[in-house]
Amino acid sequence: QVPRGSIAVEPQCRLSRRHALDEGLSMKALRSIRLLALVFAGSIAIIAVAVVVLFSLDFSRYREPLEARLTRTLGRPVTLGGPIRVVPALWPTLAVNQVAIANAPWAAVPHLADADRLSVELAWLPLLRGRVSISHVRLLGGRLHLEVRDDGVTNWPLPQRAELGTVQVPESLPHIEVRDSEVDYRDARSGIVTRLSISRAELEADPDRAATLNFLGTLHEQPLSITATGGRWAELANGEIPWPLEISVTSADTRLV
Repeated sequence: QVPRGSIAVEPQCRLSRRHALDEGLSMKALRSIRLLALVFAGSIAIIAVAVVVLFSLDFSRYREPLEARLTRTLGRPVTLGGPIRVVPALWPTLAVNQVAIANAPWAAVPHLADADRLSVELAWLPLLRGRVSISHVRLLGGRLHLEVRDDGVTNWPLPQRAELGTVQVPESLPHIEVRDSEVDYRDARSGIVTRLSISRAELEADPDRAATLNFLGTLHEQPLSITATGGRWAELANGEIPWPLEISVTSADTRLV
């Protein structure tokens, strides 16, 4: 109880201190929000500039040098029939139509492999640092023609394969997606003709997560589904420890695990 004639000032002081504390916290929160807004606006501005630059570049001028580089690497003529263009998307994407790899001269069809459309998705952060990192590859309308001649010679070995050195498993792969594609296998010795149709196939091989493969299509016009889960892709690239792999195959009424 406050004595008669005195003034109660302590509650007011407490209220003043609390008010000042609230104002201080509000100012800190406001500064944090402003900083976040500036960082966000700056990031958007950088990405916007990158998008403008990306769309303004004429990638078609790189088509012939890229064809020449791929031809030297594979030892087979490689053609890019359409222009290389930027596809409007959330992630920077380059696409080209009518990609083809020439077949062996004696083969029944002119192309070992060809596709209606090939697109690659680039990761933003490496691109902003001046590096190209492919995060996603999509192949649409692909065709792979495998053939065995009467004398047992096959059409798929690359002429310069020996010059490419030892083939090593890469430490990581981009997300690979194949849709509406076909694989043909013809053996002139036995007369066997096999056709595999691919409705959808996806491979994810992140170095730090389990690798997965999902396939949906047909084999000899019979439905075929394949699901595979392996260990971490980095372990396969390392090659020093056994790599676990589980496969489930379903065809018509048959299921193998």
